[in-house]
Amino acid sequence: MENINQVLEQAIQALDGLVRQSEADFWTLTKVENRTPEQEIEAGKKIMILQHDKDILESLIQLKQQNPDTEIQFPIIYALEIANNQLLNEYFSKFKIQDNSEQMRYHNITDEQVQGFLVLKFDDMKSSEQWEDESNQQEVFEIAEKDIQDLEDMAEKHDEKLLNFDPPLQTIQLHSDTICCMALNPSNKELLVTASCDDSFKITNLKTQTVVFEKQKFPDSVCLVAFSLDGKNLAVGIINGNIHIFSEQKSLQLEGGSSEPTVLQWHPKGKAILAGFEDSTIWLWNGINGQVAFVFGGHEAQITCGGFSLDGNFIYSGSEDASFRIWRTQTSEQLFKVFGHGFHKEGVHSTGSSEICILNSEKGKAISKSEEFGNIVELCFITTNQKILVAGDQNGGIYVYNWGTMSTQEKLNIAQMSITKIIYDKKFYISTLDGKIISFDHRQMNTLKVLQTQSGIFDMIVDESIIIGCENGSIYIY
Repeated sequence: MENINQVLEQAIQALDGLVRQSEADFWTLTKVENRTPEQEIEAGKKIMILQHDKDILESLIQLKQQNPDTEIQFPIIYALEIANNQLLNEYFSKFKIQDNSEQMRYHNITDEQVQGFLVLKFDDMKSSEQWEDESNQQEVFEIAEKDIQDLEDMAEKHDEKLLNFDPPLQTIQLHSDTICCMALNPSNKELLVTASCDDSFKITNLKTQTVVFEKQKFPDSVCLVAFSLDGKNLAVGIINGNIHIFSEQKSLQLEGGSSEPTVLQWHPKGKAILAGFEDSTIWLWNGINGQVAFVFGGHEAQITCGGFSLDGNFIYSGSEDASFRIWRTQTSEQLFKVFGHGFHKEGVHSTGSSEICILNSEKGKAISKSEEFGNIVELCFITTNQKILVAGDQNGGIYVYNWGTMSTQEKLNIAQMSITKIIYDKKFYISTLDGKIISFDHRQMNTLKVLQTQSGIFDMIVDESIIIGCENGSIYIY
């Protein structure tokens, strides 16, 4: 077994060569005038299988070195054919790797999965020229800037006719303007609250598709909503700084904030409500009687992110002043301030900035920082022992990042506009401002699926179904 590493490297190199050849074959096919969609799908499946096997084999080597007892499925027949070396079979047997070759046959991959894979794989390619022979000269045509603008205007005008939309299970038109955010009632998942730029919020029964409560004509857009843990109280944040509490018995306006709220969260075990504001302050109230408990001062710029710890004993806050602070909930005492060397150079956001920093909240220290990415606007951790997170940027790019090894595992351009939400629920779900819903298992990227909706997505909830709140004021359920 002393040559096993060489055998594995041989398998990866062989797979890499086959991936490149299959990509070149795909581009050649796209130039054939009488090609059929079925031919493109078959060529795409071939790339998908090869790329999947290469990625999994690379991950397998790393995981097995870290923990030989890890159980992993991998298409052994494929690897054996490529490496042509029985040492590989002995290696797989020794480390309890199950053969799932039959599961990876072509007929088990849907056309939709292939289409999504091809969109993500080739959308970021500059052109097919990198697969062409260098001696093959391409004729270049110059297009006038005015003609380009005319084409863009035409595409925008007829956007709905040009796109193939995936039909939702339900469509409910609720607002006359963009739905900014949403929340499900934790004690009754049939009740959904939506907040809108039309200066209103509505609570809708999803089963009957009827509005059961609404409040209109606020002085400005409703930007934040949050149900209490028992679902009996609803907190609503208005852009002008007002925070309102609604229940079946009464409603009240909290005294305090005078600028736009950026954070709004109920205590995970009690009736306290927390809000952070653009004016750099953080307020904590009794959500039942409206009494102010504490005002947390210290930040020097707007609050960009924050909330309670899982047990409710601590409050976290990040700010445009490039600091992250940890407070004790019961006393408002500032325990830690993370700032300066080894941390963010610019403002701190729960969704990152141009890099990702990992903190030890018990010690109040930054323990690692990633390389620079794009302008990150959304980020989601896996809530298990897997050290994986997915970040999304303003340009529609996503990064699958291992924060244990501080390495990027995948980088994909999945949209033309910003990522708006990333959720993990057994797999990752991502929404975009140009109306896409992407789902995938980071361990098997061939599971990737793309849905195209009819409007830009501003918020998304994943529960028993996928609920999206959109720019056109509608919610769609998939």
